[in-house]
Parts: sequence; C-alpha cells; structure tokens
Amino acid sequence: MFKKRIYVFGYVFLLAFFAVYLCFKIQERDMIIQLNNHNLSPDAYVVKFKQNITMYSLNQKLGSSNLSDLQVHYQDQSNQKITYFYGKGDYLDLPMISGKTFNEKAFSSTVETLIAGKDWQDKFYKPKDQNYLKINQHYLPVIGVMGDSYKSKLDSQLFIAPSISQQQAASVKDFRVVIDGSKALTAAKLKQTLGQVTVKRMVNNNFLAVHESWLASHLAQALGLGLIVILLMVEVYIWLLTSTKYYHESNFLKIAPKQFLFAEWRSFSICQLLGLGLGSLAAAFYYNLMSYGLVAVVIIGLLLLSSVGFYILLKKKMQKIE
Repeated sequence: MFKKRIYVFGYVFLLAFFAVYLCFKIQERDMIIQLNNHNLSPDAYVVKFKQNITMYSLNQKLGSSNLSDLQVHYQDQSNQKITYFYGKGDYLDLPMISGKTFNEKAFSSTVETLIAGKDWQDKFYKPKDQNYLKINQHYLPVIGVMGDSYKSKLDSQLFIAPSISQQQAASVKDFRVVIDGSKALTAAKLKQTLGQVTVKRMVNNNFLAVHESWLASHLAQALGLGLIVILLMVEVYIWLLTSTKYYHESNFLKIAPKQFLFAEWRSFSICQLLGLGLGSLAAAFYYNLMSYGLVAVVIIGLLLLSSVGFYILLKKKMQKIE
C-alpha cells in the first residue's frame, strides 16, 4: 500500500510539473503575441473618426476626459514601423532594454522624442552623450531602446512622441488609431468621450474560431493540458482497480461501506494534494512565471477533477458490487 502511494505521488508530481511548464509556455506565448502587437493588450480598440480632427485635438480631449490609464497609438499607414504615441496615467509599460520610456512632459514638448526597437541600435548616431536616429531626413533624439529577451516585431518598431506643432498639423484620418486602456475601458465609454466615432476591438474576443483565437494561438499547450487530464484519469482508474480489490476484503472484515469509501477517498485525495502541490511548487521555482493565477486554476482544477471523479466512480463501483 505504501509503495503504491509513493509511485502515485511521483506520477502526479511529474504531471503537476508538466502542467506548470505548459502554463509557463502559455504566458510566454501571450507575451510574444503582445510584443508582436506593438505591446498592446487584447482589450485595445481601433477607432475610426467621422470628423476630421487633429492629433492634438484628440490628445487634448482624452487628456481632459475622465478616462484614465490609456495609451494611443497613431500607426503610420505608409510606414508600418512608425507609431506616434500618446499616453495618460499608468498605461501598459514598454519593455525597456536601456534608457527610459515617455513621461507626461514628452506629450506636450516642442521637441519630438523617440523610443527605438533594439534592431535599430546599430543605426544610431551618437555625436556626444545622446543617441539620434535619422527618420524622414530628420535626426530624432533617442531616449530609450525597447525590446525583450524574446524576439518579436516590437524590436523593429519606432515609437515617437510628436511635438505640439506636429500634433496640431497631423490629421487622425491619416493614421490607424488604436486606444488601449485599463480593464474598465469599454467601447461605450470611448464613444461617449469621443463623439462621432466607430469603435471595434482590435482582437476578436473568441475562443474556438481559428482566426485570432486563444485556442489557435495556444494549440500545443491546450493539447498538452488535455493529455495531462487523460493521464490523470488513467491514474484514477488504476487506483480504482486496487480499491475494488480492497473493498472485497473489507466486506469480509465487515467494514462499513461508508467508512471504506471515505477512507479510500481520503487516502487518494491526500496523495493527489501532495503530488500536485509539491510538483507545482517545484516547477514554479524552476520556471520564471509572470503570474500564478493560471497555475492555481489548473492545479486546483486537476485536484478537484481527480478527487471528485474518484469518489463518484468508487461509489458507483461499490454499489455494483453490492
């Protein structure tokens, strides 16, 4: 009996370790998708304007509104590598390799500033202590270099905080305007604030559709989690077989069925709890997870699935024997 528990513990430990690894790969994939998408969240909105207003007017309207913690990307339609940037409050931070990101003063400056992706570093011009990059026949001061350990499309991007004069001269209709904010930002709030606009989510919020879906982006990880569930249920079935054998013996010893059911379920659940708990802790120390919410959901889900499933199946098996 003790040897069986050791084997099962080791088996479940490995399954938990593999489950956390898959959670890590999901987070890694999400990060790469975000970086490829100009570091915008899946909740970003594409805004189209019916009236022709300037970039400056839109920035001022957003700045004076009750909307908070947002960033606006004016994506150049003639050059996909250039994005004019405006931010308010605590928006999603850019992953910086060196230098600094834009501050509030950068959006009301008379001089435009630039954050360049790391692929541009060999093109910098540095006469003294300041890096410059030549864009459209002008040398712009580079205040920071963005990128991550992951290779992504962000590495080749250029984010520019335009000067006041540039904002006043630029029309929003010349750009693809994307607004990304806190979780409280909705299409209705944007329409209420901006007036005559059409608002559409940049990423369709679906799960099963092939295009731009979670399942399509994480197919390998989803299949891996499905395999873990199958392997866990195999372990439940094997323990169930041994429990059935012990139940025949318990009948001979005149042990009450409820007492036997509870004792077997408790023994199984404790083994599952220890295996899943320690396996996930070991993997969490090994992998550099960005958050533990998904791990907690997966591990608790596996524990409940196996524990409840075992209890129901064993109870039905005992009723058949009786």
